[in-house]
Amino acid sequence: MVEQVLEREECLRRFQARNHAHDGEFLVGVLTTGIYCLPSCSARRPRPENVRFFADEHAARTAGLRACKRCRPDDFYRRFDPDRERARALAEAVRSHPARFTDTSALARSAELGATKLNALFRRHYHLTPADFLVRARVRRAEDLLFDERASVLDAAAGAGFESASAFHQNFRALTGMTPAAFRELGKGREFRVAQPAGFRAEELLGYFGRDEEGRTERVEKLAIGSRITQATLLEGVPARIELELGAGDVRVRVHAERALPRAAWRAVHRRVARWLGLDSDPQAFERRARRSRDIARLVKARPGLRIPRAGSIF
Repeated sequence: MVEQVLEREECLRRFQARNHAHDGEFLVGVLTTGIYCLPSCSARRPRPENVRFFADEHAARTAGLRACKRCRPDDFYRRFDPDRERARALAEAVRSHPARFTDTSALARSAELGATKLNALFRRHYHLTPADFLVRARVRRAEDLLFDERASVLDAAAGAGFESASAFHQNFRALTGMTPAAFRELGKGREFRVAQPAGFRAEELLGYFGRDEEGRTERVEKLAIGSRITQATLLEGVPARIELELGAGDVRVRVHAERALPRAAWRAVHRRVARWLGLDSDPQAFERRARRSRDIARLVKARPGLRIPRAGSIF
């Protein structure tokens, strides 16, 4: 038993604290119920004289005890989180077939979870509400239908699970910066345009790409109107340059390559530009949460709408 490592009184103190930080330090055996629990178990606390402490599950089972069904200590020691796995399985199902789920109620029914628990799980593991996750999965499926299967705009909307054309266009444009029709034509020319998100702070993006004035793979130039970012890269194994011209409300994207690019490369360029612009970010939601903390609120107040550019280099 764990009293050999920790004093019994210290184990009792940690057990009474119900702190998850003590999970894994010892197990609590309750002789009157015949179960063993994690220190953080939410069950009613037994009388101290009915409690014993054990180093691991084997020791607890050897004493004739069984695992608690509330705190599931065996899952903890196997590093298995059934709620996390349930959320992961649901997320994979939504990504694969978003049209099967009409709304968040359908998500909850599929996972056999309540709405509150579902929301908590998706916020914890995906940093999104279930509704936002579903919308993003629908847009990604619509991208596949438009680009890979050359579906019509209406067929893509229906195939992705959107019930109205207006909701489809609004959400698609917000997450891709393009209309569905324009996205379908990617690769037919040497350039395309992406709308900047509302309140976009171009200075941070320019500062990121221009941080090394002598860099050989990234460059920032001032134009008569706006600025240009150039990045050297490989697209499907082909050496190429991606150029972004930032204007007042949109971004003009050009690609220069040593030879003709496969069509898939154009979707890869779009995804890269979308990450640079932070199209799938929601700074307003973050800022609302940040206002609850005085220190964090002070940091973000001077940079409203800041989106972190996610830009890897060829290296």
